[in-house]
Amino acid sequence: DKITYLTPVFSGFQAGLSYTPEVVDASRATAGNSLLTTVGTVDDVWELAVRYEGMISNVGVILGGGYTTANNDVDQWNLGADLDIGAFGLGAVYTSADATIFGIDGDSDTWVVGADYTPGPFKLGVSYLNADADLSSVNVFDEDRYTGGVVYTYGPGMTFRGSVAYTEEDVSDKDATTVTVGTQINF
Repeated sequence: DKITYLTPVFSGFQAGLSYTPEVVDASRATAGNSLLTTVGTVDDVWELAVRYEGMISNVGVILGGGYTTANNDVDQWNLGADLDIGAFGLGAVYTSADATIFGIDGDSDTWVVGADYTPGPFKLGVSYLNADADLSSVNVFDEDRYTGGVVYTYGPGMTFRGSVAYTEEDVSDKDATTVTVGTQINF
């Protein structure tokens, strides 16, 4: 269950507020699911976000930010920006979270930057993601992902999509290459 209120858009600005009374209830954990009993009950989740969408000269601008807090020492905030000039787009987002996980203080940081170019029916894009997480100041996750992709519109509501991503995970010293292809048809 969640209650959300979104303000009307005024001069490109909008805000939202959400309240979730309960996300995870440790009392409902089964004997085989010790994760819920360790994490505990997550409730009283409040979320606040603001955004702006408009034009500044000939640049399309979308800016936003949000904050989330919950009863079990969970705090997360994020900032994002998207700029569009003609056929070129550039975007970035940063997220930071602090929480108590398995009774241990932890924090994580994630940031993503991406760019795209749309020449006619094609959209070409690249992005970079960096994510890391620490528990009690010990690095438990550190990932870098590089992605390139293309979207081709071959008819009204019909697109072909493909991407290649290379991921490096430093803590486990594992690398992966992922190739994804697909099509989307909207009626």
